[in-house]
Amino acid sequence: MPCEVSEETILKELEEFSCSVTDESVLSKMKELCFVYQLDAVQMVSNWVAFATTKNIDSEVTVDLLNQLEREELNKKVKTPKSSRRSQKTQHVYNATTIDLINSSIDDDLLEGYGTPTGRPSLQGQKRIRTPENAVIKRLNTDGRSPGLPFSPASISPGGVTPSTKYGNRTTSGDVVSFFGNEGDFVWKSSKQQRCAIKYYDEENSLKEKYSYMFEKLRERASVLNNCIEDMAAFLQKKHKIEEWSHIRLPMPEEINVVGRVVCDGNGKLNSSSLLLEGSRETCSGQTVQLDVNNLKEYSFFPGQILAARGINNQGMKLVLKHLYQNVLLPFPECCDSQSEMSGREPLQLVVAAGPFTTSDTLSYEPLHDLIHYIKEHKPHACILIGPFVDAKHEEIEKGSMNETYENFFEQQVESIALSLEGSGTQLILVPSIRDIHHELIYPTPPFTLKKKFENIHCVPDPSLLNIDGVVIAVTSTDILFHLGKEEISFRPGTSDRLGRLAQHILSQHCFYPLYPPTEEMCIDYENFELFAKLPVTPHILILPSDLRNFIKNVDGCCCINPERLTKGLVGGNFARIQVATLNPTESRSSIISSIKAEIVKI
Repeated sequence: MPCEVSEETILKELEEFSCSVTDESVLSKMKELCFVYQLDAVQMVSNWVAFATTKNIDSEVTVDLLNQLEREELNKKVKTPKSSRRSQKTQHVYNATTIDLINSSIDDDLLEGYGTPTGRPSLQGQKRIRTPENAVIKRLNTDGRSPGLPFSPASISPGGVTPSTKYGNRTTSGDVVSFFGNEGDFVWKSSKQQRCAIKYYDEENSLKEKYSYMFEKLRERASVLNNCIEDMAAFLQKKHKIEEWSHIRLPMPEEINVVGRVVCDGNGKLNSSSLLLEGSRETCSGQTVQLDVNNLKEYSFFPGQILAARGINNQGMKLVLKHLYQNVLLPFPECCDSQSEMSGREPLQLVVAAGPFTTSDTLSYEPLHDLIHYIKEHKPHACILIGPFVDAKHEEIEKGSMNETYENFFEQQVESIALSLEGSGTQLILVPSIRDIHHELIYPTPPFTLKKKFENIHCVPDPSLLNIDGVVIAVTSTDILFHLGKEEISFRPGTSDRLGRLAQHILSQHCFYPLYPPTEEMCIDYENFELFAKLPVTPHILILPSDLRNFIKNVDGCCCINPERLTKGLVGGNFARIQVATLNPTESRSSIISSIKAEIVKI
């Protein structure tokens, strides 16, 4: 292992090759690369000269060019150290390439036992010799990565992967694509290594461990869905001062007040002609009635939406709506700390990023490495990483090309990140996704269970309602915006803020996932849904990662943010950074939107 390289030695080697350096940070960057990739000064400068010659670079050495050198050349040279414990027996993990090497004589014997010819001559007494169609490359057939590997894209990626060329050649890194708050120059960096307090908003009613599922009865699901209608009916009746709700099938020539769930009269997409309203058991015995919305000036409906309205039902067969009661948001939380506890604190700095964390053409986690590098440099108080981390929809995962179990890979990845952030003061919050192939395929999704515990790692469920230094943040990894957008019908002349309207549905329905029936990819346990997927308050910040266009919006005093994904196909995506000014205890039970500044930045 080379000894520590000094900046003077590097400068001397650069001068021998007539390489000009005017920025001291270049020498610091080269010294860092020597340490990370175990190079001496001669090797480092030789790598630079070879890179500059290949790229026809005549300009002086810059930090940006060194970053490009690291991405395109040095990362490829990191080799996984061989395990020193070869004698220990480990469970072999087969992948799509090596699975064909398993001796299939047992299968042949089984087929012959049922009288089915195998189409192959008997191999009894002979040694089976097979040449696989895809030869296994032993150099790449490693079961994992050494935890001692320096933090780099290779240390958080499967062995043998190649970095994405298109991602490495991006030119928009660091560009701000969306901004919210007062204009001005902001320092997106924490000046103090002050540990923030992270806890659940409601400690007693939060999902903290795995639970049994696939035992749900239809009667239990129906009861939960009915409770949703009755809870919203009681809330709206009090807010709008409605005397009583009428039966939706009651023939009445006068206007009546009704409440219920929007459903479709068939299996197709919802439209203005297929609208039905389903009443509660208590008021309407669960019956449905057709809706006529032609007299409404504007509306927005989706399956599962609970609404209150006033209308006429002359014959008991069709309810002609005259007025929609506005769904009312819940009050803001009361969780600000006392004045003595808040004094001396700097503004809360947060970073939010949603997976996938690899481009679609490779399993190299270079985008995640770049995000962690940003965190180490800017030292936010907390970073919320939202799954999927090991994406079940990734092409390489679907092929089964990983040479280790998904659980072990994720554990080693988290360990590498936790150790790299040790001492930075930043705390990491991990939110799972139903697309995480190594985790539970159920919603609400329980938090990750790590074998090793780290002080700077917090595993929370999906969805979650968190209290970070008095700021209540609601976060989910489910793409509810995209799901709602596919099913919603809307008629609002003169207005075009569709994304803000979709976010408002979540707040006004007091629920993280108000769509019913859910999309096919959603597996929902409604008994736990009733316990852990409701919004008891309107959060200060609502994080809704989605494939739809990124945004930061003020929705009735709540800051709603869609940072999109850290990667989008073959290219890099975005992440969000948020700054919340020190809260005043007098702001309790009120919006803090004026204290929030946020940006969405290209990775």
